[in-house]
Amino acid sequence: GRGNGLAGKQYHLGLNFAELEFDFAHEQESTSDSGAVTVRIFGKKEDEPPKLEARWTFDELSGATSLPGMTAKVQDFVSVGRGASDWICVPYRGLPSNLHYYTAIAVQFVVFCSLFFLPYIVATATYVVIRRQWRSKRITRR
Repeated sequence: GRGNGLAGKQYHLGLNFAELEFDFAHEQESTSDSGAVTVRIFGKKEDEPPKLEARWTFDELSGATSLPGMTAKVQDFVSVGRGASDWICVPYRGLPSNLHYYTAIAVQFVVFCSLFFLPYIVATATYVVIRRQWRSKRITRR
């Protein structure tokens, strides 16, 4: 984004609040008359300037013009079977590849199975170990 903030990724971990400004009659940029959104992050002090600030035009946010570092294409924003006026939200880096998509599904499945079945496996293994030790002590006493 542009504005009074730094270029690139921005963050402020201190206590803060955000202000969103929607400028529907944005005329500062000659290439776009679609309007703009400005985000400002303020700190704790009242009279202090914003810690972070970024500004995007509606054309940039909708994909009509490119954001700096954006790899998504206009075709990514239009869902299949819909007209060009029906937009969907897409990460600015573009849609994930099939490899990333199916890897994420596989990882989620493994994590779910591990968290769901692990308590039962541990409980069963603990029961088996305790029972074997108890039986072996009983057999050695005879």
